[in-house]
Amino acid sequence: MPRRRSMHFRLALILPLFAILCTTVYFCKQVQYSQVVTQSVSTKELNVQLSESDQPRTIKATIRNTSPSTTYTFLRWDTVIDNVNPLAKGTLVLSRTSTGQVVEGPGVMINRAMPPPREDLVELGPGNHVSTDVAMKGPCVLEDGSEYTVKARGSWRAVWPKPASQLTDEELETVGGTDVLQGEFASNEATLVLS
Repeated sequence: MPRRRSMHFRLALILPLFAILCTTVYFCKQVQYSQVVTQSVSTKELNVQLSESDQPRTIKATIRNTSPSTTYTFLRWDTVIDNVNPLAKGTLVLSRTSTGQVVEGPGVMINRAMPPPREDLVELGPGNHVSTDVAMKGPCVLEDGSEYTVKARGSWRAVWPKPASQLTDEELETVGGTDVLQGEFASNEATLVLS
């Protein structure tokens, strides 16, 4: 009889502890999942577009904030408006329109000083955009008289859903914070005709 009581006593202790552990794990997973879903949806409000440019051998790259109410600040590194040519870095991908063959770029890797300077932050209010002309030059060989399809793809290094003035030095140093967002981007396809 004492053994049965001892076993019941152990079960009475173990079952509530097990229930608490399961509940904790469940809610932790739910919080992580909801953060991932929020991040994925929020970065989609930054739309990357490519279009023809007035300049020869260039593509116009635009990043537009499509949110009706949120201001976003993002790090320009590895985007279509990076100061380092996006074609050389592999952010822009070219393919021959006639064959679909991808024109291989060098995939330049850059070591950057941390923390990023504030000049490399771009703030976009609701409905605003930033554009730049990207020169289609570099180590890859593009033939005159040929037509190319250009597409941008990559990952946001850091996007904050707030104005740049509200970013703390710590958030910039860690390229993080509690509300930092990350995610992938992809643009439409644009046509480049070399004459």
